[in-house]
Amino acid sequence: MATMQDIVERAYRKIGVVAADEPMTADQGSSGIDALNMMIQQWKLRGIAITYSNLTLADTFPLDAKFEEGTVYLLAQRMAPDNAKAAQFDADDWFRAIQASYLVIDPVVMPTALTRTSSQLRGITVASG
Repeated sequence: MATMQDIVERAYRKIGVVAADEPMTADQGSSGIDALNMMIQQWKLRGIAITYSNLTLADTFPLDAKFEEGTVYLLAQRMAPDNAKAAQFDADDWFRAIQASYLVIDPVVMPTALTRTSSQLRGITVASG
């Protein structure tokens, strides 16, 4: 399982801030985990129903492994401007995939008056009594 540090380092590598053969600095780690925690907390505002508490770099990534790559790309896109880098990719598809997996849609209850209109009652004999 990936750690939060793995996610942050991979995001920095995607935008070219940290080279593949070097670790990120403590300041980069601190900024990266702050950005990652804020990003995941803000997902709630966009319909992603997850339970999430701010984590540290040493913590395990809290979502399924299938969401790691998307989270890396989303975090990289979020951190690029703060590091004077331009993201060479669009992470919106990743967000939509994560959102679709966690989106909770409340059931809709239709009033009987709308489901039993006069046009639907044709041919039904009502017994008079």
